[in-house]
Amino acid sequence: MSNGSISMSRDDLEQAYRVHDPLHAGHQAAEAVVVGPEGITVLATQNPAGEAEHTWVLRLNLDGVVTWERHYDPKYGSARAITRLAQGGFVIAGEVQRSPTEYQASLVHIDAAGELVGAASLGPRGLTGFNAVQARPDGAIIAGGSSGWKGWLVTTDPTLGNPGERTVAVDEIKSLRLLPSGDVAVLGITERSTTTFGRAQLSSVALTGEVRWQRLLPTSGRGDPAALVVRQDGALAVGSGAADEHAAAYVWLAHCDATGAVTWEHTLVATPANARAWAAVGLADGYAIAGETATAIDERTPHVWRLGDDGTTRWDQSYQGSGGGKAFEIVNGIDASGDGGLVLAGSTTRGPGKTNVWIVRLAADGKVIWQRVFGSAATDPS
Repeated sequence: MSNGSISMSRDDLEQAYRVHDPLHAGHQAAEAVVVGPEGITVLATQNPAGEAEHTWVLRLNLDGVVTWERHYDPKYGSARAITRLAQGGFVIAGEVQRSPTEYQASLVHIDAAGELVGAASLGPRGLTGFNAVQARPDGAIIAGGSSGWKGWLVTTDPTLGNPGERTVAVDEIKSLRLLPSGDVAVLGITERSTTTFGRAQLSSVALTGEVRWQRLLPTSGRGDPAALVVRQDGALAVGSGAADEHAAAYVWLAHCDATGAVTWEHTLVATPANARAWAAVGLADGYAIAGETATAIDERTPHVWRLGDDGTTRWDQSYQGSGGGKAFEIVNGIDASGDGGLVLAGSTTRGPGKTNVWIVRLAADGKVIWQRVFGSAATDPS
C-alpha cells in the first residue's frame, strides 16, 4: 500500500460489522445523523448475534437524552443513508442480504415517530445496494449506489413504487444531492484501485436521465470521493487523496459552479500525519468536514475541519471518546444544529459491545458539549 493509505480502512471495519459469523456479534455503529426541529435522528446498524445486521434508529433531544428508538427486522435491510421527507418522516436506504453472496437494495419509509410505513427491495440479487438517498419536494425518492459493479441511480414515487433506474458511468455512487436547478448532483468513484486512490466523478443528471456535465476530480493527483454538499453557489465534492503513491494522504475539496466549472480547490493536511474525509455538511457561512488523522504508527483520531465559504480553515479539532485508555473511533456522519454547532455520529470501541454507537454534540467553536455511547454486548444466538 502507498504511504498515503491508512491501514485497516473503514471499509475493512464495516465488513466486520456485516459478516454473518458469531465471532462478529456485538457490533453496532451510527451510519448517519439528521438534526431538525424534532431533535437528533441517528441512523445506526446493529449485529447483536453475528447472524444478521439490522437497522436501528434513535431519536435524541438536544441534551443527548433518548426520546425513542426503533429496531427493524433484518428483512428490511441494513441502513447506509437517510433523508427527511417534506411531509414528515424519513426514508432509509441500504441493502438487504439474500444469501451469503447476494444482496438487494432496500428503501424503508418511517414516520416521524419511527413507525414503519412501507418498504421496497429493488434491483437484481447480487452486488446491489444503496449508499445515498434524497427526497424531492414532491416526495419522490432518488437513491444511488451500485449494481453489478456499476453506478446505479433509482427513482421512485412517494410510496416507493414505480421505480425507474439508469446506470451511471462510475464504479459506484457514493453521494448525491439535489441541485437548485432540480437536477441531481451525483458523486461516484471511478478508476477504483486496491493499492492506491482512484478518481472521483461529479455529474449533473437531469430528471430525464441526461447527463448535463461531468468532471473528474481532483484535477491533480488521485482521490476517492467521500461526501457531497450542495448550496446555492454550487456543489462541493470532498474526498481523500494523495499527490502520488509515496505521499501522505490528505483531504481534498473541489467546488464546482452550476455549469460544472471548478471554481476552487483546497487540500486539508495533518502534517506529518495522513488525513481522510468521511462526511461533510453545508452551513450558512461555509462547510464542516468530518474525517480522521493518523500518524505514521496509525494512531487514528476523529477530526473536524470548520471551513469558510471559500474553503479556508477557520478551526480544526481532534476528538476522542470519554474515558482513559486507547479506543478505536470513527465518524460516519455530521450535521448542523440550529445553534451554529455540529453533531457527529459514528462508532467507538468504548462501551459494552465490540463497537458501539458514538454521538458527539459540538458548540460553534468546536468544543464538546456532550457525547454519548449506545450499544449492547454480543448475544448468544443459541
